[in-house]
Amino acid sequence: MVQDMTKGSPVKIILMFALPMLAGNIFQQFYNIVDSIVVSHGVGVNAFASVGCTSSMNFFIIGFVMGLCQGFSILISQYFGAGDIVNLKKSAAMSILLAVFSVVIVGVLAVIFSPGILTLMQTPGLYMADAVLYSRIVYGCIGCMVFYNLTSSILRALGDSRTPLISIIISCFVNIGLDLLFVFVFHWGVAGAAAATALAQLSATGFNLFRMKDIHQLRLSGKDFRIDLPLIKRMIVIGCPMAFQNSVTALGVMILQGSVNRLGEVYTVAYASGCKIVNIIQQPMQPSV
Repeated sequence: MVQDMTKGSPVKIILMFALPMLAGNIFQQFYNIVDSIVVSHGVGVNAFASVGCTSSMNFFIIGFVMGLCQGFSILISQYFGAGDIVNLKKSAAMSILLAVFSVVIVGVLAVIFSPGILTLMQTPGLYMADAVLYSRIVYGCIGCMVFYNLTSSILRALGDSRTPLISIIISCFVNIGLDLLFVFVFHWGVAGAAAATALAQLSATGFNLFRMKDIHQLRLSGKDFRIDLPLIKRMIVIGCPMAFQNSVTALGVMILQGSVNRLGEVYTVAYASGCKIVNIIQQPMQPSV
C-alpha cells in the first residue's frame, strides 16, 4: 500500500515502515537456514560446507548490485515525496535499465571469476567442486535476486514495506517446497538448492510486480524508458557508495572466511553453521537488501 510518509506521526510512520522490513530480513535468513538443513540432510555435510564457503563471496558480489538498487530507489522516494510523478516514473524506468545492465555485467564476471575467488579464499579441495557449481548457478540466475530487490526497493520508496514482506514470505514457502523436491526427490544436490533459491526469488519478484500494476505512479510507458543521461549519472552517483559499502564490508568477511578455511574442513563446517545463527541475531542492525 502506497503511503505518503511526509504526513502523520513520525514515530508511528517509522515503526510501521521498519517492522515489516525487519520481519522480511528475518524470513530471508530463515529460508537460508532451511536451505542449509535440506542440503546437509539430503546431500551431506560436505555439501553443506560447500554452500557455506560461498556465502561471503555471495555477499561481496550480490551485495554490490543490491546496494546499487537501494541507491536507485532514493531518487524515486524523493520525487514521490515532492509529488513529481513524471520524474518518479522516469527514475523507475532508468532503475530498470541500470539493473538489467548490472545483471549482465556482474553476472558474467561472477560466473567466470568465482572459481578463482574461491581459490584465493583457500576453499578446501573437498568442497571446491560443489562450491563452484552452486555459485555459478546463483550468479547465472542473479537477475532473479536483483529484480526482487529492485522491485522491493521501489515499493519501499513509495512507503510500502508490507508488500515486500508478503513476497518474501511467499518466496520462503516456495523455496522450502522446491528444496525438498529438487534435493530429496530429483537428487540434484547443491544445484537443486541453488535453483530452488533462484526460482523462489523469481516468485517474489512476480508478486511484487503483480502488486505494482495497480499503483498509478508506476504505470510506465515507452517515453519513460528514453535514455536520460543526467538522471542516470545522478542515480549512479547515489547508488555506488551504497554498493561499495556493501562490498567493503563483505571483503572483510571474505578475508575471515579464508583464514578459517586454512584451519581445515572441520573449522569450515563449524564456521558456516555459526554464521547462520549470527546472521539472524544481527538483523535488527542490518539494512534491508
